[in-house]
Amino acid sequence: MMKYIALWVLLLTMRSVYGQATFLGFDHLDCRDSLSNNYTYVNWFSQDASSGGFRVYRNGTEVYNQTGQGAFKPACLDLQFVNDGVGFMVVFQPLSGFTQLWRTEDYGITWQQIASGAPNYAGMYIINDWTAYMVTHYFTPTQNIVELSRGSILTSNQDNQFINDQNFTSDVFVTDTLLNADRCDSSSLSFALANNGDTVAYHINFEVLNAALDENQVESLATIYPNPTTDAFIIASTLEQPNHVAVYTLSGQLIKAFSSAEIQNNWYSVLELNQGHYFIKLETTQGVRLVKLFKY
Repeated sequence: MMKYIALWVLLLTMRSVYGQATFLGFDHLDCRDSLSNNYTYVNWFSQDASSGGFRVYRNGTEVYNQTGQGAFKPACLDLQFVNDGVGFMVVFQPLSGFTQLWRTEDYGITWQQIASGAPNYAGMYIINDWTAYMVTHYFTPTQNIVELSRGSILTSNQDNQFINDQNFTSDVFVTDTLLNADRCDSSSLSFALANNGDTVAYHINFEVLNAALDENQVESLATIYPNPTTDAFIIASTLEQPNHVAVYTLSGQLIKAFSSAEIQNNWYSVLELNQGHYFIKLETTQGVRLVKLFKY
């Protein structure tokens, strides 16, 4: 029993001693609906510290909990809801030593882990109902690590180390392709941390795919065939001829942009792509459309 308590104390001490960085916040708040439900959480452990965990409450009624034994007692570090049903939660798991990002869409009853990060939690920014960022860090005398994890309902859009800064010497600039816009319609996001007199800022520029997560809505106004395909496709669309056509992974990574000649001939080769699902992005003066393609 005592060795479990000692290990648990050691883990918490390591997080305290090595986690002295100060999170200076995001450059703007995320945007949420007004809530009619009140969500809270309580961390707890037994009198002899042999067990513990946390409980999540909706309007005072427990709807979810996690428990552990010995040194491996999970702790809730943050709980935020964007509307009455959809929320995000940050949990520290001593068993792995990682901080985890979880999401619910059924009023806190069930949760899905969507990302993980370094041991020390700094802050969370909710992009939209499906995606959120989690900032974590780990500073020791020999290591300086700042991570930004992107958690998403789509497994293919999850990235535990979208930013993985192991230098902490200069500002970082990146671009992230979002599947659906930020709730605030923001075009960028910045945050900063300070440690031992040094301050580093992180700047994220947003590009938006406007992908409908309901796959039945993705192919409106445009069709590609054959689909699935082994080598190429053509586009049949009620829109005017596109001026730009490109292939993206489901996580929003650009794989291929087609030439003007290929667009003019309406013949798009994907022979070199690996088997899997992709988004075909069509840009016209009438707007942008996404069509899902399966390459086999």
